[in-house]
Amino acid sequence: IDISNDNLTAVYEDRLGLIWIGTRGTGLIKYDPDTEQITNYRFVDTNPHSLSYDSIVNILEDRTGTLWIGTYGGGLNAFDRDTERFTRYQHDPSDPHSLSANVIISVYEDRAGVLWVGTISDGLNKLDRETGEFIQYRHDASDPHSLSGDAIASIYEGRTGDFWIGTPSGLDKFDRQSDRVVRSYSTKQGLPDDTVSGILEDEQGQLWLGTQNGLSRFDPQTESF
Repeated sequence: IDISNDNLTAVYEDRLGLIWIGTRGTGLIKYDPDTEQITNYRFVDTNPHSLSYDSIVNILEDRTGTLWIGTYGGGLNAFDRDTERFTRYQHDPSDPHSLSANVIISVYEDRAGVLWVGTISDGLNKLDRETGEFIQYRHDASDPHSLSGDAIASIYEGRTGDFWIGTPSGLDKFDRQSDRVVRSYSTKQGLPDDTVSGILEDEQGQLWLGTQNGLSRFDPQTESF
C-alpha cells in the first residue's frame, strides 16, 4: 500500500515507536520506522475479529498497551497487538448498555484508566472494561446538568482533575462523581464560538480551546476567556 496516496485522517506514535495511521476508506496502517515495514488492517466481512470499518477517526493507546480505534461508522475497536485481533464495540438499538452510536469522533483515557468515547450525534459514553458495557450521557433540554450537546468532539482531564467536554453548544465541566455537568460555558460567557473541537492545558493551568471561530484561552480560576 502506498501511504502517500491515501486520505489520511489520524496519525499516532505508540510507546514502542510504531506509527499508526488511520485512513478514510482503506483501514488502519502500521508503520515500523526501523524496518520500514508497512502492515494494513482492513475490514473483512467473514472475520469478526478484523477491523470493524475502514474509515478511521481516532487512534489511542491506553495504559495497558491496547490500541483503541474509533471509526466513522463501525463503532469502536480494541486491538490486541499480541494476537492481532480486534474486539468490536458497536451500537445495538436493543441494548441501552451498548455504545450509543457507531460514528466516533473522540476517544480519551483519564488518569483513573476510564475510557470515554464521544460520538458525532449521540452523546458521550463511559466504558466499564470488566463488563464491556457503556454508560451513556446525552443532552436533555429539561436537565440543566446534562451535556450541552450530543456531538462530543473533545474530552480532556486537567491537572487538577477537572474534566472538560467540548460540544457544539460550548464547553462543559463534568463531575465524574455525580455524573453530571456542573458548569457550562458558551459565547454568552466569552467563547468566540460554541463548537469546541479541541482542548489542551498549558503549564499555567490555562485551557486552550479550538473553535470554529479561532483559538480561545480560558482561565478556569477566573472563568474568563
